[in-house]
Amino acid sequence: LWLIDRAEVYRGNAPLEADRFGIGGAIFFEPIEPREPLAGLGALAGSYGSRAAWAFAATGGKDHGLLVGARLEGADNDYPFTNDQGTLFDEGDDHVETLQNADTTLLDLWALGHARIGSGGTKLVLNRFEREQGVVRLALVPTHASRQRTRRTLAAVTGKAPVSSAFALDARTALVVTQTTL
Repeated sequence: LWLIDRAEVYRGNAPLEADRFGIGGAIFFEPIEPREPLAGLGALAGSYGSRAAWAFAATGGKDHGLLVGARLEGADNDYPFTNDQGTLFDEGDDHVETLQNADTTLLDLWALGHARIGSGGTKLVLNRFEREQGVVRLALVPTHASRQRTRRTLAAVTGKAPVSSAFALDARTALVVTQTTL
């Protein structure tokens, strides 16, 4: 959510712009639409090896704009916890362990653009997301080498062109490709 301008929450039925109609409503995340030169840079460091760095830059104006950004984050997540060996009410076998194989890394790349063409226009959204993490436990058995990798590529283009003074052609297309490997 680091390049999001606003979120719209629809309770009840989803609006026509939603991918699927649902009785549970919809949440739309509106990305930043670059309208002026803009740049940002940040870093984070925290407990249990958490760290992140991100940067973005934008150029453009009212009629056209482009924003690109990258975020890289990770965490060791090697915090201590009480292992009860699956015996909830027998405290005799409880001992403190350090969580193993709970690390995570994340890469998030974005490109957002818009262009006004005459009295119409087009918008573009591109995203590449990759996350790899350790799978900590399967039931009560610790897993020391199990990994999960998730990859997602998203591309969307919208265009709007006036047909007459009363009507406009609004075209949208989107592609989402995901892969999860365990």
